[in-house]
Amino acid sequence: MNTALRRLGALFLLLSLLNTGVAMAGAPSKDKRVQRDKACTMVTERQVEKALGGPVAEGVENAVVLTCTYVVGDDPTQRPGGEFATTQLFPSILNTTGTAKKAVQDAHAIDLLAEDDLREVEDVGRRAFFNATRGRLVVLANKKYAFVLNWTTPAVPNTPEGRISKKHEKALIRLAKAVVKRAPK
Repeated sequence: MNTALRRLGALFLLLSLLNTGVAMAGAPSKDKRVQRDKACTMVTERQVEKALGGPVAEGVENAVVLTCTYVVGDDPTQRPGGEFATTQLFPSILNTTGTAKKAVQDAHAIDLLAEDDLREVEDVGRRAFFNATRGRLVVLANKKYAFVLNWTTPAVPNTPEGRISKKHEKALIRLAKAVVKRAPK
């Protein structure tokens, strides 16, 4: 009986280790490319925590809208907590534009029509613009890939106190530069 318990314990330990290895293998690393149609491969929980604070819950992927959402902070409904999301803008079945460049142009036009506070961002991919009203950074990484990083705090969007801080804007830009380096070609 004692031997059977040891074997069962060893089997449980082995399965736990294998399960941990599989989970870790699915997480993106600095060296691996972002996987097309897998928004959770854009950034790691550690990158999000370093940029926006923590703790950070594991990203939840929505394969239909190509989004990965991370809950940030002990209480994401209270500042300094919030919600961070990555979205593959192009290619996407939800985006009917023919190119990544057109997808970014369309996103910019929509935000202009909404009269949001927009700024062009230099040195991030081929083109990037920041929507301070909604806490969104839209990036044309290359000819074939565009993405969005979004930081939402309890007061964002559309209130004067909800405008994203310069600190968080810079954090999104740093994250975006890391994604551009690993973007699919």
